[in-house]
Amino acid sequence: MPEFKTCPTCQRRFPRTKTGVKAWMRRHYCSRACQGKEKIILPKEKTCVVCAGVFKRPEGSGTAQWRKRLCCSPACARAAITTHHLTGSKEYRIWTNMKTRCLNPNSDDYHRYGARGITICERWLKDFAAFFADMGTCPAKMSLDRRDNNDGYYPGNCQWSTATAQAINRDRSMWLTYRGKTQTVSQWADECGISRSVLGSRINRGVPVQRALDPTYLEGHYGPQLTDSQVMLIRRQYYANGHRGVRQMAREMGVSHGTIRRAAIGKSYVNVPMPGGGTE
Repeated sequence: MPEFKTCPTCQRRFPRTKTGVKAWMRRHYCSRACQGKEKIILPKEKTCVVCAGVFKRPEGSGTAQWRKRLCCSPACARAAITTHHLTGSKEYRIWTNMKTRCLNPNSDDYHRYGARGITICERWLKDFAAFFADMGTCPAKMSLDRRDNNDGYYPGNCQWSTATAQAINRDRSMWLTYRGKTQTVSQWADECGISRSVLGSRINRGVPVQRALDPTYLEGHYGPQLTDSQVMLIRRQYYANGHRGVRQMAREMGVSHGTIRRAAIGKSYVNVPMPGGGTE
């Protein structure tokens, strides 16, 4: 076992130190500088990246631990990894849901967003702080809405809107025009005092718009409406003739025999009183 070796970098002879046989056999350079690995001298003091305060290396801390340390205290360390303090907020949930329906093919709504080519701008895609700076706090009973339903998510196309406003902007909205005024079914229902589901059902059944928007329209009548005097006459004749003559009255009044029968037994025109003692 040689007691001296020659450094291939500086050609200087260096003696064997108090190392084991294997370590001495692996050593070929006299120093780390000749080996190309300068020794890193760690500072005894550092400046906190959060509060800019100077702190010293604690006694007994390892080299690796001191090399990685950037903050003077646990509080500053928590602040360093916290970006916006809004992780559990309503705005953060809206931001994550926006990305899910546009980017995740497994999302239930992906076919209406990502599959249609709805994208998110680079500014919002990876930075919630930028999204929050552009949109601000979400008002109560509102959510994220796009002005152009066929365009993506970016500052110029997004706004906070109510559920009603979003329904109007949706592709599936049903529009009605009456007397030169065009509105959605929901808007017409609110204006006329009719249930939205009832108005939608009337339109789907083919009821004319003028009659569908009439709050006094009686469900089940698709032909001409009967007057109160006609209803009273139908009921008197119906019970006087022993429930006969329905088809003849229908021909005379220009309505279906089903309309006559429903009016006679009180299933329709319930606002007209039944004849005294008249029952089916």
